[in-house]
Amino acid sequence: MASWKINRILFYSFFVLLALTKTVKNRKDPDFFWYIEDGATFVEKHQIPTTNPYIFLPSTEWVAHSILFYGALYYFYKLLGDRHLYAFTSFLLIVLYIVTILLLSGKTEKLLSFILLFSGVYYLIFWGTTLRPHLFTYIFLGITYILYEKNKLFYMIFLLPLWSFLHAGVISGIGLLAIFGAYELYKGHAKKTIEVFTYLVAGLAGILIINPYHFSYFKWIVHAFKAMPLWSKFITEWSPLLPYIIKDHVPYYTVAFIVIILFLYLFLASHKRKEVMDIFLLLFFTYSAISHVRNLPVLGITLAWIMPKYIDYTFLGSFSKLTFKHLEHRFMLPILIILHIVLITVFVKMDKTFYTPSSFYPVNAVKFLKTCDSCHGNILLPSDLGGFVEYYLYPRFKVSLDGRLSVPDSTFLEFNLFWRMKIDPIKYIQKYRVNYILLPLRFQFLARKLTTHSEIHPFYKDSFFTILCTSFSSCKR
Repeated sequence: MASWKINRILFYSFFVLLALTKTVKNRKDPDFFWYIEDGATFVEKHQIPTTNPYIFLPSTEWVAHSILFYGALYYFYKLLGDRHLYAFTSFLLIVLYIVTILLLSGKTEKLLSFILLFSGVYYLIFWGTTLRPHLFTYIFLGITYILYEKNKLFYMIFLLPLWSFLHAGVISGIGLLAIFGAYELYKGHAKKTIEVFTYLVAGLAGILIINPYHFSYFKWIVHAFKAMPLWSKFITEWSPLLPYIIKDHVPYYTVAFIVIILFLYLFLASHKRKEVMDIFLLLFFTYSAISHVRNLPVLGITLAWIMPKYIDYTFLGSFSKLTFKHLEHRFMLPILIILHIVLITVFVKMDKTFYTPSSFYPVNAVKFLKTCDSCHGNILLPSDLGGFVEYYLYPRFKVSLDGRLSVPDSTFLEFNLFWRMKIDPIKYIQKYRVNYILLPLRFQFLARKLTTHSEIHPFYKDSFFTILCTSFSSCKR
């Protein structure tokens, strides 16, 4: 292989390693533990969840949109331990960054353009790189762009059904195929239009036939989108971007917004003629990312496909003199190898344990409840703690809610009103026969207010969590 090709591969892989060392997260996500529970149901019992048996609030129909991911996660964590889980995460991220580079490479000859594009795209993707099934949507969305570019959308017939087992983000893949079909129709390519929509229909049919939830899979997605206005009031990832910048001054979101504005400016300032589809995709996904921060990574992947075609035709294109041809110089090889050795050394020395910090998770409180032989019943707690508590205490205890949020809209609203002290807490506790209330440090003001009622009294307290007892429990004052 020619030396310049080796240098180019090393150059690309340097960015993969750099992004990997900056992205791997070692803390278990709040949803991690209910992922494991559903994975156990799927792997060991060969069943698919249809309700949420771990909560005491009324559960609606539940569709595990990422059942294959849950199963793989359970396998790696339960049978092989944290180190293998770390390898599993690293592998997914490596694939994600390789897909990103494939979208970027070959479309720009300027090194500065590539570095700027990769840095901006990586920063937008970074928000979504925790160990969650969303990773598969980012990977498959990038693959969809590549398949369209290579005129190989036929493979979407198989990709869509597989995607439906790994994440509900398959809906974005379906939408993207529809956009491609509409664009081919707009250009007057009748044959290509028929082909794209045929692949779309065949992929949809594959989901409806092969996916164990069949039609319910899409029915639940429709419900989720209907419930979005309610969810967005209480769930961080459904929230709009601008309030984080204007009210909370969150640095990550502020920089993400600057990156978006920069790319929009570069796109508009480019001298190259704009494709109608690129305009639509850029505007639509920019709007979706600003409306809901969870869509920032999807915008990042879209930018990786759109922007390389235009960036060399901006002022940056004329400003930057270094091109990929400069990688042909032999002195680049030892420099790139040294950089790789440094990054690999850093990566190897990173902590390989997915820990559960006791400041976030009620580790000691759960240990206490485990040793309390007379303790059992319903635990009212914030939803981000539900997965952890149910994983260790079910079936002796049920929780109020976990990250699935698998309750009717009215119940979800009522639950949030309780934590905001907007409803009578005693009536709520009586309605659902709450035995215990688990409160993290951020809700200590609520703990003090609740203990003013004679029906509620303290039962356990550590540095980060408090457990209150209600009149429905067997604990003593």
